[in-house]
Order: sequence, then C-alpha cells, then structure tokens
Amino acid sequence: MRKVFVLWLAFSTLYAARFAVAQSGGNSTPDLQDARMLGLFVPATRFLTTEGRLRPGVEVEVLVSKLVQAAAARARRTSASPCFYPPQPNFGFSPGPATTKPESTLRRFGRLDAVMVGRVVSVTPGLNPQRGTAANLVTLQVERSITGLDPGPGNSVTYLTTSGSLEINGVRVCAEVPGERVPAVGDRLVVGGMSQPQSRHIHLANFAPQDVLQVRQGDQVSIPVPGKESSLTTLGDLEAEVRSQLPRNTSQVPR
Repeated sequence: MRKVFVLWLAFSTLYAARFAVAQSGGNSTPDLQDARMLGLFVPATRFLTTEGRLRPGVEVEVLVSKLVQAAAARARRTSASPCFYPPQPNFGFSPGPATTKPESTLRRFGRLDAVMVGRVVSVTPGLNPQRGTAANLVTLQVERSITGLDPGPGNSVTYLTTSGSLEINGVRVCAEVPGERVPAVGDRLVVGGMSQPQSRHIHLANFAPQDVLQVRQGDQVSIPVPGKESSLTTLGDLEAEVRSQLPRNTSQVPR
C-alpha cells in the first residue's frame, strides 16, 4: 500500500507542474480554465473517450496509466475496498483533528480564509493531479459570505471533492473518504477553505469531508460528529457561532 502511494505521489508531483501550462486550452468556463492553469484539476473529457477509454497521446497518459495499474492491483488484493483513501491535506495551518465535539467544526471554520453559503451549479468529474486521484470540481454560486473573502452574491467559487470515481479502460479508479458525500447540482452548501493563490476567481483549497456542510430544508445544517450522530443546527445559528470563533480584531462580513 505504501509503495502504491509513493508511486502516485511521485507521478502527481511531476505532472502537476506540467498541467499548469498544458491544460490552458480548449473551450470551457473560466473556473475550469483557472483550475487547469493552477495544476489543480483535469476534467475527464480531456483524457477519456465517451466509452471510458484513455485517449492516446494526451498529456496525462502516463500518469493515468499508472493510476489504472495501481487501481487494478488494489482491486485484486482488496476487492471489498478498492478505493484509495486520500490523506488530509495541510494548507499551512493546523485546525487539529476532528473530535467528538460539534464545536471542532466551528473552530476549524474560524481558521479558514473564507466560509460562504451557495448553491451547486456544476459537478465536473476528473483528476486531481496534485494527489493523483479521481476527484470532482464543484462550482458553487455564492448566496452570501459568512466570514473572510466575499466574491459577492451571484459570483462563483470552486472546490475539489476528496472522493471521486472514474471508469478507465474497464477499471474503477477511485478515492473515497468515509462519510463524504459528493454533492449534486442544486444542493445548497456551506463551504469553507483557504483561498488558492493566483486564481482569477476564488478557488477554495479544503478538506471537503470537514469543510463542506449540506444545508437541508428549513435551513437546517448537519454538523458531523465522528463516532456519534450529527449535531443539527440552523444556518443562522451556524453563522453566528462561526463568527464568534474569529479574533476580535478580525473583520467580519455583515449579514
């Protein structure tokens, strides 16, 4: 398992820099173009045919071929759990591991560059080359900011799911974090993250299983509590609690 991870890490590091230059072409939305320029994401349509076959000669051919080989080998060894479990990233801050207290999510949100509410307008499957895993680029139309950066209502932000799944040459290449739900178009979410530098729009680097919360009917928000039932609160109470975690001298986005 460690050998497979080291191979993925080596190839993803090598190709991430090349993606920053090679993935800028093609017809796509600005959020996809920005993600490509930053070496963050490659949409599946760039390297897969409609039948799910790897396109020969594409920039990511070697990397994807290695991922398919690793996924096939893992499936043979552990057919009950064929998906890779990605590690939690480090974005230059230490929010601390999740605890059995609901407040841990609120404290974590207080350390992020931005926390905002919005609705999902697109979910694009593809590849996270920095991790060497399948992922989804989620585009969120912002309703309002809770703290930090404020792109303004109606503008979009993006983030990458940690979990993802692609069928490549008949092999399932997948990454899966227990408890993470890949959102669907129309979902309403609270999303936090660290702002990715050099992006023309706001891309939030985060750990989706902890930094993305679904807003349910009646503005109810479920805060995950490891090992226990989720803690249910209202969106208004969540906003107030997140703001209360900020230092007194930190500027806050008004309601």
